[in-house]
Amino acid sequence: MLMSVYFQNRRGRAPRVNVRRRKPKDGSQQLSGRASSSDDVIPRGKYESEEPDYDTGEMKRLRRYLEETELEMSFHKILGVLLDLPFLPYNPYPGFVRRFRAIAERYAMSKGIQDWEVLRILEIDLQKTLFHDLYLREDHSTEVYGLQTILQGVSPWHLSKYKWMVENVVPNTAALHSKEGYSNQVMVALVGRCVFEGVFYHNVHHVTLRAEHLITGPDSNEDEFISRIKEVVEAKQYVEMSCALRLQPEAPAFASATVEFCLNFIEVPDDIDKESTQETYCERPMGSLYDGVFLIRAHAEQYMAALSPILNKDADKIELKVKTSGRMVIDGLTIGGEEDNTGAFSPEIKDPNRKYFRQKLAELDIISDFSDALHYVILLALMEKKNNGDDLVIEAFRMAASSAGRMTGVMEYCKSLRYLVLGMGKQRDEWAAVREEFYRFISTIEETLIDKIHNITIDIKATGQRLQGCIRTILSTDEHAFALTFDVHKTSLLLESLELFCIPAVMVLAESVFDNTPKLKYMIDLHLDDLWHDQLVEFIEAEYFQPNPYPEFISRLREYAMKTDLFFERDSEILERMFATLLHLEDDKNYIYTIAGVDAYGVWSSLAVFDPVTIQAVLQLVQDKFQQTDFVKNKGPYRVGICLALVGSCIWYGKMDPYLNEVELHEHIYIQGPTGGYGQALDLFSEIVYDYVHKIVMENKMPVDGVYFDDVIRFRWEEMANQKSAFISKCLYYTNERKSVAMKTLETLEKIKHMLKQIQDTIAADVHSISPKAEEAMMRLESDGRPEVPKPRASPKPRSEGRRSVLSKISERTEDHLSDISENVQEKKTIIDLHYMDV
Repeated sequence: MLMSVYFQNRRGRAPRVNVRRRKPKDGSQQLSGRASSSDDVIPRGKYESEEPDYDTGEMKRLRRYLEETELEMSFHKILGVLLDLPFLPYNPYPGFVRRFRAIAERYAMSKGIQDWEVLRILEIDLQKTLFHDLYLREDHSTEVYGLQTILQGVSPWHLSKYKWMVENVVPNTAALHSKEGYSNQVMVALVGRCVFEGVFYHNVHHVTLRAEHLITGPDSNEDEFISRIKEVVEAKQYVEMSCALRLQPEAPAFASATVEFCLNFIEVPDDIDKESTQETYCERPMGSLYDGVFLIRAHAEQYMAALSPILNKDADKIELKVKTSGRMVIDGLTIGGEEDNTGAFSPEIKDPNRKYFRQKLAELDIISDFSDALHYVILLALMEKKNNGDDLVIEAFRMAASSAGRMTGVMEYCKSLRYLVLGMGKQRDEWAAVREEFYRFISTIEETLIDKIHNITIDIKATGQRLQGCIRTILSTDEHAFALTFDVHKTSLLLESLELFCIPAVMVLAESVFDNTPKLKYMIDLHLDDLWHDQLVEFIEAEYFQPNPYPEFISRLREYAMKTDLFFERDSEILERMFATLLHLEDDKNYIYTIAGVDAYGVWSSLAVFDPVTIQAVLQLVQDKFQQTDFVKNKGPYRVGICLALVGSCIWYGKMDPYLNEVELHEHIYIQGPTGGYGQALDLFSEIVYDYVHKIVMENKMPVDGVYFDDVIRFRWEEMANQKSAFISKCLYYTNERKSVAMKTLETLEKIKHMLKQIQDTIAADVHSISPKAEEAMMRLESDGRPEVPKPRASPKPRSEGRRSVLSKISERTEDHLSDISENVQEKKTIIDLHYMDV
C-alpha cells in the first residue's frame, strides 16, 4: 500500500494531515481499521491545548492544611447552624467569633502537648522519708517535701528561688512570743498557685506562705493571748498579712506575698497519767500538706510529728481533736480504686480537705473566677488521681496552658505589681528594683499576649498593646527622674484599673448558629464568599501555614463583624432610629421641648437622641430619692428655689450609648434676696446642703461615698454627724471660689451597673441637661448670665396626670440589652451649685 502525506499549515490553525489510500492490485482484502475506498479522506483532529492544571502543589498543600485543621469543615458546620435558625440575624459575625473561639481553644489544647507528655511530667520518682506519708522530691540540689499527690505537680528547680525567702520569714527563737510553761514553734509552708510553678503554671508572680504556729503548754482560760487568738481563729479563717518580700539576700528582686498564720495547740496536763489533747484552729486539719509543700526538711518533719499522733512516738498519750467548721458526713461514694485510709490520708484528715476544695469550687464562677477555680481543680485532680485516673489531670494541665490561663497569668502579675508598689512605696532606695519589675512585666506581656509564636487573636493582641502602653507611661523618664516623680497612689490606681481591664478578656477566653433563595441572598449580602476567599488568599500568601489557623480566622471574623455594624446599615435608618419623633415645643420663649407622656424637659439638643423608654427607670429614681422637697423655702428676706437636672452622658443612654456609666445630677439652688446679701446667701446655701446630705446619711438607706469639694477634697460620710462646722466652712470657701460641691452615692437600679466617671460642671451642660419639670428647665436657662430672673417658685406647680405617668417597667428591647448583667449597683454624683439673685 502506497501512502502519500500532504501537510497543510495554515495561519491561525493547527496542522492538518490528509491521507490517501490505494486498493491493492491483487484484490486482497484490507486490514481491519483501514478505509474501504482509496477516495476516502480521514481528517485528523485539530490540536487542542490542554486544560491548565489548577491542582498545583500549593493548592494540594492548602487542601491538606484545611483537612488537617478541619477549618473548612467547622466553617460549613457552623454555617449550617446559622441557616437553620428561624430568624436570620442581621450581623452573624459575633456568633461566628463566639463559636470559633471555643473551637480554637479546643484545637490548640488538643494539638499542643500530648497526653503521654503530660503523664511523663507528672510521673516522677519520689524518695521516702522517715514518716509514712511524707515524701521528698529533689532536683538540682533543691529538696521539696510534701504528700505524694501534691509533689506530682511540683518543680523543685522553679521553687528553689523561694528557699531563702522561706528561711528569712521564720522568726528567730528569741523573737517568738514565749511564756513560762509554754513552747512556741513555727513551721512555714509554701502554698497557693506558686506551688505548681513550672508544671501547671509557666510563671507565678505572687507567693503565699503559711506559718503554722505550734504552741505547747497547759490550758489557761485566763491567758489573754490565747483568748484573743481563739476569737479570731475559731471562725476557721487564716490570719493574713500582705507584704513584699525579698527573693534573694543581695539581689534587688522582690515579690508580692501573702503570709497566712494559723494556730495549733497541744495541751500538756500537769498529771502525767492524763492524756494530752491536741487542738488545731485551722480551716482544715493538716491543710498545708494538701495544698502546699515544705522547702525546709526540719519544718516538714516537725509538722508531721506534731500533727500526726499516729506516727508520733508519744501517740499513746496524745488524742487528736480536730476542730473544723462543720464535720463532714462521709457518704462513702468513691469512683473506683482503693483509698489509703491511714496517716495523712485517713478520713478524719482527707475528707474535710476534699470537702473544702469542693465547696470553694462550687462557690466560684468558672468564667469570672477562672484562676481560683483552676487552682482548686488542680488540687482535686491530684488528690483523686489514683481513683479517677489521669483524664482530669490532663484536662487541668491544658486549661492552665490555654489562652485564658495565659491572660490570667498577666492579670495576676498586674495584681502582684500593685501589691509590690504599695509594699515598697516608702522605701525610695528600692525603687530601682520596682522599675526593673515593670520592665519585666512589659516583656511578659510581649511574650504572652503579643508574640506571634502563640498565634492568638487580634483582640487579645490589642489588649496586650494597651497594657504595655499604660505601663510605658510610668517608665517614660530615666531612672533618676523616675525616683523623683514616682507616685505610689497613682501607680497603684493605674495597676488596679489595668487589672479590671483584663477581666473581660479573661471571661471571653474562658467561655468557650427557608427557603434556599432567601438564604443565598442572605449569604451574598453578608459577603461570606468574600470572607472565605480573602482568608484563603491570606493563607496562600503567608510565608508559612500557621500551626493553628483558627485565631487568624477569628480575627478576620471580628473585622467583618465591625464592618457589618459600621458600613452595611443605611444612614437613613440610623438617623430614623436615633432621633426622637415625639418632640413638641413646650415654651417658645426659652425653646424648651418635651416628649409626650414623659416628665423630661430641655432644649432640642438634649432631647433629640433621648430614649424615653430606656431612661424612664433613671428618671423615676431621681424623682423618688433625690428631689428635694423638705428645705427652707423662706428665711427672712430670702426666698429659695431648687432645680434638679439630669446632666451628662447619661441622657444618651439607650439609643446612643448602650451602657450607663454614671448618673450625674446637677442641683441648682436659687436664693433671692436684697442687694449685698451674698454672704448671708452663702451661709443659707451651706446650711441647705449640709441638711440635705446629713439627712441622707442618717437615714442610712443608701451608701454615701462622701462630699467632694472641687472633685479633690473629700468629706467622708462619717464626719457628717459631728463635724458640721468644718463642713460648712469648707462649703463656704469652695462655693465662694466658684468651685463645685458634689455628693457621690450608690443606689440600686434594675439590672443596670454604673461606674463612676468625673465630669466637670460647665455652662455647656445647660444644653445637655434634662429637668423633670418645665419650670425648672426654664429657670435654669434664664438664670445663667441673664439680668432678668423670674421669682423662684416655693412649691412645684401640679402637673397633669399624663405627664406624671411613668412606665412600670423597662421595655423588652432594654431587657435584651441588659439580660446578661446580674449585679446592679449604680454610682451617682450630685453637683450642687449656688445662684444668688439681687432684687
